[in-house]
Amino acid sequence: MSPNPYGGPLGRQFPRLSDPSADYRQQSFGAWQKPFAGLQSSAPQAPASDSYQPDLTGNWRGSGGESVEVQRNRARIWSGHGQPCSCVFFLVGRRLIAYSPDTDVVRKYWYQGEVNQFTLIDEAGNVMSFQRVH
Repeated sequence: MSPNPYGGPLGRQFPRLSDPSADYRQQSFGAWQKPFAGLQSSAPQAPASDSYQPDLTGNWRGSGGESVEVQRNRARIWSGHGQPCSCVFFLVGRRLIAYSPDTDVVRKYWYQGEVNQFTLIDEAGNVMSFQRVH
């Protein structure tokens, strides 16, 4: 076996740090799309504790006509356009993070709620309101 110029069994996959000829053309991974600039004006101003977890279980009607069925931290959303969309969400303080395995998309919202209604505000400032259906 010939000696590896990059110092390991994985070859060119992981070049040594001291090798100046190493190929570093791969773009670095950035988790943030834009730098955090503090709370934006779209964020609700009501304080909320990170430990407070409201029970959203039940049926809801959205301001855009969508129907939402919530069971613990899972939701199914019917928008009237074919099959429902499923998602898993996590509510931490005023932030609601929703992941849809159907589309492999993560969305982040500001949450503001009461017993029978809540509002979600996305990063662009779009507002969605929901009323509990009895």
